[in-house]
Amino acid sequence: QDKHPVNLAEILACEKLELVMERMRVCTCPTCVNDVLALTLNSLPAKYVTDAEKLDLQLELYKKEYETDILAALTKSCVRVKAVPRHKMG
Repeated sequence: QDKHPVNLAEILACEKLELVMERMRVCTCPTCVNDVLALTLNSLPAKYVTDAEKLDLQLELYKKEYETDILAALTKSCVRVKAVPRHKMG
């Protein structure tokens, strides 16, 4: 059975993405969502795990340690995307 690496930072960023974008009043079209997520993940260190049985435990530990960093990175990315969105208007 293949064990594909999972990026904990990506999972946690995705969990908070919609909330932060709504609070920051950023467009939620697919282009803007993907841009915010890509900018966020590029600014965070990747934290890969391969043990699916320990995934929940590792997520909780990572969340406690890095949630502030993830929220800050999401907020910074929202500011950038809101200032210069790449989506096509109307």
